Amino acid sequence: MASKPKVFVRDATGLVRELSPLDYAVTTMNGVVPMAAIAMTPFWILIAVPGGDPIVGIVIACIFSIFGTILTYAMTSATFPRSDSPYITQSRVLAPWIGWPSETLMWFGWVIALALYPSGFFVYLALIPSLYAMGTSTGDTGLIAAANWLMADPIPTLILGTVFLIFCLVIAIAGTRVLVRAFQYPITVIMFIAIFAMIGLFASMTPARFAELMPKYMGNTVEGIVSAGKDLPSMVPISGDFYPLMAAAAFGAGSANTYWAGYVAGEVRRGGEAKMQATAMIIPSIVITLLCAVTYSLLYGLAGREFLVAVTNFSYIGSEVVKAPLSWGGVAIPYLALMAADNYWLQLIILLGLICTALAYVPATWLIITRELFAWSFDRLLPAKFSEVSDRFHTPVWSIVTNFIVAEILLILFTFYAQYLSAFFVIGWDTTLISIALLCVAAALLPLRKRLWEQSPVKNWKVAGIPVIVITGIIGAYYNWWAVGVFTFTPAVGFGAITDWGIPRATWIMIVTAAIPFVLYWIVRAYRKRQGIDIDLIFSEVPPE
Repeated sequence: MASKPKVFVRDATGLVRELSPLDYAVTTMNGVVPMAAIAMTPFWILIAVPGGDPIVGIVIACIFSIFGTILTYAMTSATFPRSDSPYITQSRVLAPWIGWPSETLMWFGWVIALALYPSGFFVYLALIPSLYAMGTSTGDTGLIAAANWLMADPIPTLILGTVFLIFCLVIAIAGTRVLVRAFQYPITVIMFIAIFAMIGLFASMTPARFAELMPKYMGNTVEGIVSAGKDLPSMVPISGDFYPLMAAAAFGAGSANTYWAGYVAGEVRRGGEAKMQATAMIIPSIVITLLCAVTYSLLYGLAGREFLVAVTNFSYIGSEVVKAPLSWGGVAIPYLALMAADNYWLQLIILLGLICTALAYVPATWLIITRELFAWSFDRLLPAKFSEVSDRFHTPVWSIVTNFIVAEILLILFTFYAQYLSAFFVIGWDTTLISIALLCVAAALLPLRKRLWEQSPVKNWKVAGIPVIVITGIIGAYYNWWAVGVFTFTPAVGFGAITDWGIPRATWIMIVTAAIPFVLYWIVRAYRKRQGIDIDLIFSEVPPE
């Protein structure tokens, strides 16, 4: 007798709605991390955009993000309050063979980031400049030697980075509430203490005192650094032309895009409320934008925009014009705060804030990359192990461990083959922007999926008879596709090297990354059909909570 064919049956997720709206908002904010936004926005704009300005760039980015991407994420997350809501949106509205490759790009970008936190942020942003500054302020040559040792020897970076990842692994497994609340809240408070200390130092310092400290900490003068940078490509006045404005806005996307908690929309209480979603995403974007604008305005008053252009560029390229051990442009502003402190204890506070900056990325990052694997497995695209949830901790342990292994491999690559670091750093941004742009396209098309649209809490949100989600989706798609183009074809940020075919070299990495799940989808679909599981039926419905 022939065996009875299997039918599609989906188990409950095992995940728990244990996040409050405040947990959700803080996690959304720390998908960006305020201190990192302050440090990194000038890194992109002042290096890559002649005539660009970080204040103008982040303000325009905030406007585009709020009225485009953020509201789009808020509305889709409320419509599909599930784990990896953006993937659910794309796979149900567009097609699974689009949604899976798109979210694989998102996963790849964030797992790259996870590997960068213990090296690029923990060691190079926090430890090295802080130890050097503390040694300089106290005359302790041992601290200066330690900073130079970390700069020159990759082994301690690998060891410290591995310890960092293991610590974060344990926290992630221990439970979502532990990760998002018990762990995230204290480090966020410490980071904000350092931010306000930094702003206070810049606000209370005179230009004369700032210039006086420069030779001690930089081995050069303000005038010497500006003079050495006079021929830099980006050393031109602020321009009001379309490209400098919009290119700066594109590079500012990473600082204003506070919608990352949407990947755990299925684990937050009131997740189906669009107003809660929007509030939890918009307020952090405005806060970060204000903090960045205030910081840059104060620095302009102390030394001028030309100085900030020069010191950011020279930090990035490792020029002898700046004698301090600064390894990339994102280190420049935190180091200027350490210099302005000129006091061991104040510098220690800033160091703790910078360490917490690296740690603050961890909750949102773990939630994004683990819920992606979980959602794919829940849709039977990956083995069932990836969607198994611990009864004790309510976390997908197999998914967490797998991401840890991938991040550790990438950490080893970035530590011993630093020449690839810059390209992968930008690849991580570019891959996420592609996925975000496709999510916005899916959102704009959502009203055409009548059965799904009728269940949406925002179906009656309209302007002049047009669904708001269509308007924001179009704005978000335009903005993010523009950002993809700027990131992809800007050689100054280490990504835009062109091949003989006229395509940036690293673009092939993104093409392969998206092609693998595209091909796998059809293989998995055929395999599941032989098991009696109809993949098409899975994607014709929204996963249960």
